[in-house]
Amino acid sequence: MAVTLDSVATQTRDTGSGVGTYTANVFAGATLTFPHTVSAGSNRLLGVSCRAGDGVSGVTYGGVDLTKWTGKGRDGGNSIRIFYLVAPTVGTANVVLTCGGSGNAASAGSASFFGVDQTTPFANGVDYAASGTGVTVTTVSGDMASDCCYGPTTTRTVADGGTLIASWLIFDDAPVFAHCLAATGTSTALSWSGAADDGNALSFGFAIKQAAGGGTATNGMWLFS
Repeated sequence: MAVTLDSVATQTRDTGSGVGTYTANVFAGATLTFPHTVSAGSNRLLGVSCRAGDGVSGVTYGGVDLTKWTGKGRDGGNSIRIFYLVAPTVGTANVVLTCGGSGNAASAGSASFFGVDQTTPFANGVDYAASGTGVTVTTVSGDMASDCCYGPTTTRTVADGGTLIASWLIFDDAPVFAHCLAATGTSTALSWSGAADDGNALSFGFAIKQAAGGGTATNGMWLFS
């Protein structure tokens, strides 16, 4: 069963516009809340990516705790984290991010998928090289490769035929970019044209793993903050 997109939560942040949701001047215990709708389908997965000024203490969907998969960043607070929930309840519920400390802002977004491995939904994370414009992710046909890139300017476009799924400014006016590309073999090269990332170790790629059964993936969406 190949990985396919279900839905993406799309909001407009309070300054500027784009895909994602944003709040300014966070503090320990502050929350960021937005709705997400999960449709009926097999092997469902909800993923939430978030960035906060001094960390994230937890994420829930409809009151159910999500599991943290990874975090990337150059210091303890200024990083991007990915949380997930397998087999989320069908319907609309709130995603709630709780901040772990004080900071300039918090931002987050979510996407749900069908056809995802329920035991190991993500794998093969790999960091971009400093100021890199692409990365190669280990995959199999039917997976979906995805990435998240941070800064330094808004002049960046997808160069590999994939789908742009995030492009917006955050609190310090540095842009976030993300895209997905259907995997057709044992490695999938993700690439951008235009400006490279700003070399602060916030850019990385990974595979969204397909459930048992195989198939052919279609270009879908992932949402990063």
